[in-house]
Amino acid sequence: MMSGTAMWRVCIAPLPYSIGFLIYVISEWFANIIVGTVLAVVFLRVLHVVKYEQMIALDPEEWSRKIQLAIMGFYAMIVAIPVPLQLKGGDVYPHLSFYTGYATHQKMNPHAILLAVNTFFVATITLGCYIFTKFYLRVTKKDLYISLEVYKYKKFEFVARNHGSFA
Repeated sequence: MMSGTAMWRVCIAPLPYSIGFLIYVISEWFANIIVGTVLAVVFLRVLHVVKYEQMIALDPEEWSRKIQLAIMGFYAMIVAIPVPLQLKGGDVYPHLSFYTGYATHQKMNPHAILLAVNTFFVATITLGCYIFTKFYLRVTKKDLYISLEVYKYKKFEFVARNHGSFA
């Protein structure tokens, strides 16, 4: 849809403000949904590490649909908050200016700020969850790491004994 709109704009004529604004809001919504989906994947990864037995018992298709619908609904509300103010003020941001051909305003774009804050928040949470899972596995699953190291060592001894040295 977005690429078709861009081709229409470049090849034929600028779009009316209402259609351009609708496409602009939808593209911002999709960008936020992508970031929200990354956050959901990170949380599910942590839950799979911490509560593996309970997580493996869930139906993945049902829960993925529920999670995606929740993400879409949440970001639809968040993206819709500044829309009345933008329509009332007639603000034109660079993305919208491309579609409509109108001159841009020098105001701060609330959707771009929202996406930047959301992306920073998700990146911070992603890093924190990655560090937490590494720490959690080292502390709680020590016996698993020790048994894997012993297995690797015994496998190496068996191969070295039966096939000579590796040097």
